[in-house]
Amino acid sequence: MTPFWITEDKSPAATFSLRFSSGSSAGFYVLAPPREVSQADERARIQAMPVEPGMASVRFRLFFNGKPLRHVPDGPVHVSLFDLKAQRPTTQLARMVNGVVEVPTVPTGVYRAYVIVQTVSGAVSGEPGLGLPGDYVGDLNEVALETAGASPVLDLPVGRFMHLVQPEDTAAGVAWRTETLPLTAPVRFAWDPVPGAGRYDVFVQRFFRSTGAWDVIAMSQTASAEWAIDLPANDLGESYRFGVHAIGDGVVVGQFKFLFFTVGAPSPPDVQTP
Repeated sequence: MTPFWITEDKSPAATFSLRFSSGSSAGFYVLAPPREVSQADERARIQAMPVEPGMASVRFRLFFNGKPLRHVPDGPVHVSLFDLKAQRPTTQLARMVNGVVEVPTVPTGVYRAYVIVQTVSGAVSGEPGLGLPGDYVGDLNEVALETAGASPVLDLPVGRFMHLVQPEDTAAGVAWRTETLPLTAPVRFAWDPVPGAGRYDVFVQRFFRSTGAWDVIAMSQTASAEWAIDLPANDLGESYRFGVHAIGDGVVVGQFKFLFFTVGAPSPPDVQTP
């Protein structure tokens, strides 16, 4: 994922456009490798760097299968920002009005960002592709919000979070389980193979309330597109996130989006994929 810059934006028209796609019946999504950045791009990005501290209002317009997604009845929309200077993530609950998601106060800086739409009951009116419980995510690349008030439209590789596979699931009908889970060890993760990858670097981070930070609790490498880890079975309310980097010839050839999950509370009944 490449970073984007936020500078003070005083224009009410600055809106991103994120396009969601439904994908295969198996439900796995792979991020495309980051594109090369030309010298002209580098110059533009340097010019977009903020000079003075301030706050910006960031807006996103959500699409699914090419149509505006105007209403998510029972799930919040979060914008997760990773501050590249401070190396610190923060997730903010955004407001959604008439299909426009807004984070009203974001400090100027350099970020990687994700827009997360959660569907809890598995029912979004008129959008059967969003009918499964789980998380849908759009990631932002190389976006500069400037005081001139440009309104970029982004058409990005967007999809569902990686699938969390539990031992009782079967290959014939696996369940989306990105909700809160009463996990039993081990927990197994699976993802689509990435062309050109010789290995996968995997990691799990845990959120520690005492420090307010995400810390890595496990890192590993695997040649197969799956991995398992033991987690406490009754660790109530603990939050984790899981990530994968695909490595080929010593460089990153693909990245998966973070999977966030919580351990402890009872989960709803399984919902099988088609």
